Amino acid sequence: MLLGAGVGVLLNPTTDLVSQSFSTWLANWLDLPGQIFIRLVQMVMIPLIITSIISGIISNSTENLKSFGLQLLLYFIFTTTVAIIIGLFVSLIMKPGQCFLELGGFPNSGGITTIPAAQQTSFMEDVPNAISNLIPNNPLESILSGEMLGVVIFTILIGGAITQLEKSTASPIIRFAEAVQKICMIVISWAMMLVPYAVFGLIAALTARIGIDVFFGLAYYILVVIIGLALLMVFYLVLVFTITKKNHWSICV
Repeated sequence: MLLGAGVGVLLNPTTDLVSQSFSTWLANWLDLPGQIFIRLVQMVMIPLIITSIISGIISNSTENLKSFGLQLLLYFIFTTTVAIIIGLFVSLIMKPGQCFLELGGFPNSGGITTIPAAQQTSFMEDVPNAISNLIPNNPLESILSGEMLGVVIFTILIGGAITQLEKSTASPIIRFAEAVQKICMIVISWAMMLVPYAVFGLIAALTARIGIDVFFGLAYYILVVIIGLALLMVFYLVLVFTITKKNHWSICV
C-alpha cells in the first residue's frame, strides 16, 4: 500500500513528472489487478452469503432444528437489525462520505449534495414502510441488482424454513449449500492471491488520479468503521451477558 501510494504520488500530474495522458493511461493498467480481484469477489459474493447464512442456521443437528429454528431465525433478524441501526447511526452522525469528498476532492463530484430537512423528516416518519420493504417481493431481482440487505433477509427466511423440513428432505439441500459454500471459498482463495498486486494497483491508481489528500478521507472512513464495529461488539457482549449471566469481557480482552 505504501509503495502504491508512493508510485501514485509520482504519477500524479500535479508533480509535473509525467503528462496527464500518460498518467491516466498507466493508472488504468495499474488498476487492472484490483478490478479483477473485486470482480472475482463480487462474482461469488451472493452465493457465498446465501450458503453461509443457510449453513449457519442449520449447522446444528437436524433433530434439534425444529426445536429452536424459530428462535434462531428471530435471533438473526434481531441482530441484523441492530447492526443496521448501529451502522446508520454512526454514518449519520459522523458522515464519512461527506468527509471523504471534502478531503479527497473527487473530480466532477459537483460538491456535496445534502438532503433537505423536509425530506429527512418524512423519511423518519416512514419507518414502518421502510421496515416492510426489507422483505423483497422479488428475491431474484434483489440478487441480480445486488441488494444485499434483501438477499440476507430472504436467505434468513429460507434458512428458517429449511429447519422445519423433515430430515430426509432437508439433507440434500444442506449438502448442496455446503458444496456451493466450499466452491465459493476456493474461488475466494484464488482471488486472495491477487491481493498484494490489487492493493498496490488500486492505491497507485487512486493516488495518481486524486492525490495524497484522499488518504485523509480514507483514514476517517476507517475510524468510522472501527467505531461501528466497537459498538456492535459491545452490543454482543451485553447480549451474551444478559442471556448467560456471565461476564465474557475478560475472554475478549
